[in-house]
Amino acid sequence: MESIKARLRYLVENIDGVARDSNRGRMLATLLYWKVFDGIDIPDEMMRQLMEKGTNPDSIGRLIRFALHDIEKEQRENTEARECVNENQQAIHQGPEGH
Repeated sequence: MESIKARLRYLVENIDGVARDSNRGRMLATLLYWKVFDGIDIPDEMMRQLMEKGTNPDSIGRLIRFALHDIEKEQRENTEARECVNENQQAIHQGPEGH
């Protein structure tokens, strides 16, 4: 983790646009990190298109977390609703003497 931090510091200190606290600055840092330190071949034209048109990875990650939270909440609510229905069905089948 420390080497990643040192590498990112290098990008912030040496590449214009990375130091800005903006979505595009973080996106540039991500792309440059992948290209320079992870050795991923990202052609310059692809980098330009990603910078101009790409949705920021921070936004995607954040919205995935929101979507997962919503899905988990819906699943909990559905489970609770099914349990309630099952309890009511059991009570109906048992009739008044089952209480």
